[in-house]
Amino acid sequence: MSTFRAVKSYPDFVQDKIDEIMNNVAWYDDITGTEAELLLRNKKDLTYLLRQGEKEGHFYLTYVKDAVYFTHIPIRANNSLKEWFYLNGILRTEATLKDFIPNIMNAEEADITPLVPLTRM
Repeated sequence: MSTFRAVKSYPDFVQDKIDEIMNNVAWYDDITGTEAELLLRNKKDLTYLLRQGEKEGHFYLTYVKDAVYFTHIPIRANNSLKEWFYLNGILRTEATLKDFIPNIMNAEEADITPLVPLTRM
């Protein structure tokens, strides 16, 4: 069960971001990092999925890097910034996942591939 669904009311901006991530083609909901890696095994470089984090309102972008590594990037929607954000030495923000995902993967949008769950096909 998704932890963020247990909360009855979020600020409108945060709820919009939750809806945005849950409706993304690469959304896998409540899976672990290990499960994400199993799903991404043998996939091409820069294939990614989105999943729920351990805490409410926290999410992960998990992707294949250099064709052999898995990277788990923690992301959140920040109510004061009104954007998605990731902090790892440098603050990275974008208003939409469409712009944010390639930004934090250091890739062009045309080079990344969502791993679409069978339930969305």
